[in-house]
Amino acid sequence: MKIIEIGACWTNDSGEILDRFQHFVKLLHRPKLTEFCTKLTGIIQYDVDQAPLFPVAAKALREFAVSRN
Repeated sequence: MKIIEIGACWTNDSGEILDRFQHFVKLLHRPKLTEFCTKLTGIIQYDVDQAPLFPVAAKALREFAVSRN
């Protein structure tokens, strides 16, 4: 299993989307996406090759969540 993308939505009580967060994640272990993964997700090798490592993406997600509180 690989984490190649992190996504989140900020919603109000009625479920209306107020803001979105999306980051691809660079792979270190087995960095090549399989053809199956690309077909399933639509994410291409370039997307993950240019992405930040997981700690950077996770920090950006935390900042997204904290800024909406």
